[in-house]
This record gives sequence, C-alpha cells and structure tokens, in this order.
Amino acid sequence: MLARTGQFNPTEIVAGADENLRKWMSYIVGYGKDKFVQGDVEALCHADSQVYFAASVLWQIVASWVNDLREY
Repeated sequence: MLARTGQFNPTEIVAGADENLRKWMSYIVGYGKDKFVQGDVEALCHADSQVYFAASVLWQIVASWVNDLREY
C-alpha cells in the first residue's frame, strides 16, 4: 500500500529505524520497486545498504521462475 501511494520515500525513515522496521522496509521496497522513484531506491543503497540488499534479493526472486513455484 505504501508503495502504491507514490508519496513514500523509504530513505526518509530508514535512518534510526529498528531491526523490525528495516525488515518491513526491505519487504515494501522489494515488492514495490516499480512504484518508487528510481532515485529514491538508489538513495536507499547509500542510506542503508543492508535494507537495499535485502530488497534486491526479493526483486530477483519476484522476477524469477521461483516466484511461481508451488509445493506439491
């Protein structure tokens, strides 16, 4: 939902965020990458490289065949 608003900049709240918030930010940015301004996503890399890395792993999973994998 935050990504869809188009008015959420993750770098504004990443500074000083606790571990739980950083995990949620990784999830939000990971699933909503196309909804964010590219400059905001790049700025996240400099603001918190671990959150950026976690989001980038999620981008790769969502874009791959693994995303549609079902357990039988």
